[in-house]
Amino acid sequence: TILASFGLGALWGSGHATGQLLIGIACLCVKFGMLQLSWAKHFGQAVVATQPVLVGASLILIGSWGLAESRNFGQDNVQKDHDAEVSTTGRFGLATYATGVVHGLSLDALIFMSPALALPRFAAFCHVVGVALGTLFSMGVYTALLSRLASRVPRFQVVSGGASVVAVLLGTFLLASTCGLMVPLPGLTVPA
Repeated sequence: TILASFGLGALWGSGHATGQLLIGIACLCVKFGMLQLSWAKHFGQAVVATQPVLVGASLILIGSWGLAESRNFGQDNVQKDHDAEVSTTGRFGLATYATGVVHGLSLDALIFMSPALALPRFAAFCHVVGVALGTLFSMGVYTALLSRLASRVPRFQVVSGGASVVAVLLGTFLLASTCGLMVPLPGLTVPA
């Protein structure tokens, strides 16, 4: 159902929001002088070094899992099996939330949280909370709309398998980039 899909997306979004809140709290701690920059520099370097590996590995795992599942379901029972699986086993709960936290900790979240460093205290707090709540709500709505669209696609197995292949490839490229391997893309130039 649309409501169950919204709930799954909101769960995923709550993981993202948790990761973003951790980054936002770190920004607020720097702003309020509770986190000294000399210590934060080392922590930041560790996050920068491990984040692409964690995100890449999780994308490969999610994509592989999706590929395996897309091969194992029949077209007649896609929605029924999915709803029964989510409601009875709850197996998506912790894995979905944890994946959201890892992806919420990506350095992209820093772009959305960094204005908190320039805002007055109360406005900075409201900004951090607003970004987290906006993420949670938008991911719930996106997942509900995607579920609605997917339920109307006659070849759901192909769409699911294709999305899983994209996730595996993206994760592989992220991991490869941490090893120094860059894949040149047409139309993009690397400055010398």
